[in-house]
Amino acid sequence: MNNTQTLIFVPTYNERENVERLCLELLDLDIEADILFLDDNSPDGTGRIVDRLATEHENVSNEDAETLVCEIGGVRDILLEKA
Repeated sequence: MNNTQTLIFVPTYNERENVERLCLELLDLDIEADILFLDDNSPDGTGRIVDRLATEHENVSNEDAETLVCEIGGVRDILLEKA
């Protein structure tokens, strides 16, 4: 991530058919923003697609919800850390 002033947060679950197109369309907006995907352990491979996109685009990153503490505020804490 580039630590820009804008963070686009995209939660995903089973979005294999849509996630790459969504990411590329967000990148095409030509705004200075980091894009943070949070995949909820999708069994369809969404997380792997976003991992690949993160290696191809420096302002794209992926967090796996499985690595977060499952408590109220866990996602908020991740977003505040990235902001």
